[in-house]
Amino acid sequence: MLKSQARIAYEGRCTYAAFVDIPSWYLYCEKDQTLPPATQRDIVQAAEAAGAKMKTMAFESSHSPFLSMPVATAEFLVKVAEESA
Repeated sequence: MLKSQARIAYEGRCTYAAFVDIPSWYLYCEKDQTLPPATQRDIVQAAEAAGAKMKTMAFESSHSPFLSMPVATAEFLVKVAEESA
């Protein structure tokens, strides 16, 4: 079940961008109508410009791949865990 996030997550200031120090992954959702693929790519490019080391993978999924593609999402998370260990 999806739950709302705390207001501070949207209004607070971030004082540390962990993705600069910790290798990070991004899962592109190519059929996302909430966060279009071009915007997703801009997010990754901005993180990389800030010094992040990003790895990416793409799914032909909607905004919530854990609902529309649960098995593939689980396999993605296992891959991330294995490569991050």
